Amino acid sequence: MKYFDIHVTYDNAKDGAGYSIFVKANTSNEDKVLQYAIDNHLFEEDGDEKYVDYIEEINEKDYCNVIGG
Repeated sequence: MKYFDIHVTYDNAKDGAGYSIFVKANTSNEDKVLQYAIDNHLFEEDGDEKYVDYIEEINEKDYCNVIGG
């Protein structure tokens, strides 16, 4: 199992303002992880997937810390 932080920037200025989506997946393919988030309506607003500035693999401990597990 792999864990990912998908970060969306609000203003596309790369100043850190935005939000993260945390995803657990059976793939290491970032395109598939992004598609999973789209298909499952994990973004705050429709179209936010256009403003993803990075997808980063994280470890299980960090994933559990942010989701409260």
